Amino acid sequence: MSTLYAKYGLQGQSFAILPTLKAYRLLKQKPFDRVIFDIQKEISLLASMPGSTLRITVPTIGFTDLILDYAPWPRFAIPLSVNGYVANENNKIPAKIMAWGKDIAGNDYPLLTNPDGKIDLSLIEMHRQGQLFFTTLDSISYVFSMQQLQGCDLVPSFSSALVGKMEWLLFYRNQTPLIFLMEVLNQQGEILQTKQVGYYPTHHFQPKAYFFHHREIHCEAKVADPNAYFRACWEGELLLKDSMVRIKHYAGLSYTSLSALLMHLIPLSTFFERLTQYPQGCTQNRYDQSLSFKNTFYRHLINSILDQSLPLMALQAFFNENAHESKSLEQLSSTWDEQDRAVFKAMLRQPSLETFVDALDEFISLREPLFNATFQLPV
Repeated sequence: MSTLYAKYGLQGQSFAILPTLKAYRLLKQKPFDRVIFDIQKEISLLASMPGSTLRITVPTIGFTDLILDYAPWPRFAIPLSVNGYVANENNKIPAKIMAWGKDIAGNDYPLLTNPDGKIDLSLIEMHRQGQLFFTTLDSISYVFSMQQLQGCDLVPSFSSALVGKMEWLLFYRNQTPLIFLMEVLNQQGEILQTKQVGYYPTHHFQPKAYFFHHREIHCEAKVADPNAYFRACWEGELLLKDSMVRIKHYAGLSYTSLSALLMHLIPLSTFFERLTQYPQGCTQNRYDQSLSFKNTFYRHLINSILDQSLPLMALQAFFNENAHESKSLEQLSSTWDEQDRAVFKAMLRQPSLETFVDALDEFISLREPLFNATFQLPV
């Protein structure tokens, strides 16, 4: 299935194209979430104004970059069906949707494609006419014509419940809250109507530990923010016949401490100094021209490593060779809270940069397993 997903990513030939009926049925069997928008009012408004369009803006979560795309499948939402229609197997041209990207500096530009259906940076550069832009995207906008909403040269998905609706496949990590922007534009590109659509998945986390038997304890983690957890704390009391055993166990590092460690491993100055050594060959990604853009991109880079959309080892060329030295790590962790210091103590003295990076990578990958644990009391 990953091959099918990749077709709709930034590097795929089906980017911003409605799926065919066959692909549509396969995609609906996916392990990702799906959301349906009601667009009946928008269709009525567009029908009354020739040349108007419907623009849907979806966020990109994680490291979504036109050049440095480390995952071939999307990290954004893709349209599955429009007003109950999907692409015609024999004529995909009407199913092609105009797409725009907004980079992390706020520049909007069309995601133009070549005859092979792939995004072409040279065409985007020509459109920008020498103006600065960046390839790391903050959001993607799909622009639908009235002809597409009416199903011209498309085929029905054979689901009457989807008439007047727009169906989306969400390629985001689990439990991600999302805001989609829906806008009606007139022929001149002016915004006539705006509506936000929120998607808020329900979190199922137990706030307290629970126990079984006398010697074995099963419990779940306490977390303050389910959307940004990187550590857990288990606390509890086990009543025995003549005594009470108090349980406290820490796991993982906080977002703040993990960020500090990554910035220690990949310093901002080192990163951009080495980045400028790579030939750019085009006008995009000139972070050296603005300190604010550098900081924005650098923060996005660190967050993308933490959310595991950018592999840590993909940036090994930018590592600080002395990042594992204990003296600097002790100074870095001196202001951390008790939990982070207790957890970090085990990795404080590493014999090499490689072992330090491995240990840090393990803390980053702890994100999902943190919620389940079993403790065996000593005999």
